[in-house]
Amino acid sequence: MKLKPILSIIVVFSFISIGCKSKKETFTTDSLKVPDSISLKGLSLGMEFSKARELVLKLFEDAGFSKEIVPNINADNTEICVIKNEDRPICISIWKDKNNFLRKVEMSTYATDIFFSAKDLGAEEFVKEFAKNYGLPEIKPAIDKSVGYTYWNYDSKNGWQIRINDAKYIIFEIILEKQKKAS
Repeated sequence: MKLKPILSIIVVFSFISIGCKSKKETFTTDSLKVPDSISLKGLSLGMEFSKARELVLKLFEDAGFSKEIVPNINADNTEICVIKNEDRPICISIWKDKNNFLRKVEMSTYATDIFFSAKDLGAEEFVKEFAKNYGLPEIKPAIDKSVGYTYWNYDSKNGWQIRINDAKYIIFEIILEKQKKAS
């Protein structure tokens, strides 16, 4: 009869080991490897953070802002802005995980207008074009009642999310809840 508890432990351990190899459990908080992630202006979740920072600087330089860049580098994130008008900063913020991989990108409204040539597009039209160009299904709008704005959200089945609000502010990130479930 002592064999039954040992056999149960082996069965449970085998189940856990097999479960960890499934495609839906490929992301963790330690290593952000996102198999079907899109690249947002060259920024891919899970890429080396130093390369992401270089790429953001290059985006600004290529747009003609090389002398106006104001970096704000912290332990967990880097925010790179061009402040031509205090009311309209052009910012891209990037966050890293503890292993120095890119886990989140945010683009201000004015960065979206410049880097996606979206200045003349309303938010709804921009989201439709964005979804079409990135091969995403139609994204339906929702209202965030806590702040009172409309947003469009797409959650990938593989653990990343794109959220665009009605001001065209973009958040592209690993979904933390799915990371916790996988670990």
